Amino acid sequence: MSATGHLRDEIARLSEMIGTARQKVAMGAAVDLGPVGDGVRALCGMVAALPPELGRTVREDLVQLSARLGRLGADIEARRADNGAVSAGGG
Repeated sequence: MSATGHLRDEIARLSEMIGTARQKVAMGAAVDLGPVGDGVRALCGMVAALPPELGRTVREDLVQLSARLGRLGADIEARRADNGAVSAGGG
């Protein structure tokens, strides 16, 4: 498999992990984000090792992954705010 093919597989795997985490957050379940963080670190290492011309070929995939991470962060913050409102309201 090519370097970019392997990278795209890793991006897809991380995207799936993020989707699963978002579902758990929506249900109010606890989410271990350690594997997501580990995957992001590994992905960054892979991207850094690519020649720039190959890195550019996966740019849009990385932008989309970044957006998914942002939505997960927003989901977590919203859940925390909801939990804070419930705690403050006594309920």
